[in-house]
Formats: sequence, structure tokens, C-alpha cells
Amino acid sequence: MIREVDLQIGALEIDKDCLKFDGHVRYDASHKFIVEARENVALLFMCPANSHPNVARHFRKSDAQLVGGGSVFLTRDDILYICDYSGKCGGPLPQVVAQKFAEMVAEALRTTHGLEIKGAVGDPNFTYYDVLPYWTEGQ
Repeated sequence: MIREVDLQIGALEIDKDCLKFDGHVRYDASHKFIVEARENVALLFMCPANSHPNVARHFRKSDAQLVGGGSVFLTRDDILYICDYSGKCGGPLPQVVAQKFAEMVAEALRTTHGLEIKGAVGDPNFTYYDVLPYWTEGQ
């Protein structure tokens, strides 16, 4: 069971010219995100970067407060994905959290950047890492 956390967008910086990704290795997508924990609030920060730690440095976030990180991209069909979780920045997000963040980012990109986004997917691809206790504490 996932604890109740207020999910918010901390900051979104995008490069419209490279947000779309057609590759096979999702880590290679041009945009990355991190999630910072503040008690019962989790904030997503996203920008063009070649690594998840570079997003943390860009936004001046402490590794100790990171509870997730990964890649963000648009498919050629204009579906926004949040996926490819980072072991260096907190590991995977719970699926329900990933999906909610994907929907929030998609809506923000539609309204603030005028992008046509047809859907949003939070892909929990839990391959190597476990969800941090932050997401389940207090249950």
C-alpha cells in the first residue's frame, strides 16, 4: 500500500526540439526527472539532461531528499512516458505515483507549452531497484 503524499510539479524545463524520442534505450532520452521528498509532499523536477544526477545539480537538490528519478519523453504518437528509473536518484516510483506524475506533466506541457499530448504513461519498469520506504512508511 502506498502512503498518501501530495504530488506536485516543482519545475519543468523542456527543449521542444528534443523531447520526442524514438530510440530503444529509454535512458538515452534527452529529458530526465527527479522527485524530491518534503515530508508528505513529493515534487517532480524535469529538464534536458544526460543523467539523473545532473537534474539534481541543475535544480540544486540534495541526494538525501531524492525518492525517485528517471527519463521523460514523448513517443512519435505523442504519448508522454515517465520511466527508466534511476538507482542513483532514489529508484523507481510506485506505479500509481508514476502514472499520476505522467498525467500532471502531460497536462502542464499541454497548457504551458502548447504541446499536443494524446496520453500519459507512468511505466514502473522495476528491473533492478526496489521502491524506497518513503513511499510505504506509515502504512
